[in-house]
Amino acid sequence: MYRIGVIADDIATQQLLDIGVNQSQIVPENNVSAIIDGLENGDIDLWACPEGTGRYFTEELTGNYYSYTVVYQLETQDLYYAFDYNGTTLALPSPIRPS
Repeated sequence: MYRIGVIADDIATQQLLDIGVNQSQIVPENNVSAIIDGLENGDIDLWACPEGTGRYFTEELTGNYYSYTVVYQLETQDLYYAFDYNGTTLALPSPIRPS
C-alpha cells in the first residue's frame, strides 16, 4: 500500500479520496521540504501535486528538475482567485475590475 504525501489542506487530498485512496495512505505535510525529505528517506512513496509545481520545488530542493517521475495524473482542476480590493489602492487589470 502506497503512502502519498500531500500539502495539508490542498485539493490533492480530496482528489485522492475521490479516486478511492484510503485516508490512512495520505500523509499531510505543512511544506514541500518535508514531502521531499519523506520521499528521500522512504517515509512516503508518492507526492500528489501539480507537475509544474512539483518540478519547480524538486529543482529548488534537490538541484535536479527531473529527480522524480510522474506516474499518475489526477483530474485537472480550474483555478479561480478572489481579490478583496476594498480599502486598497491596488490597480486591478481591466479583465478583473468590478462591474
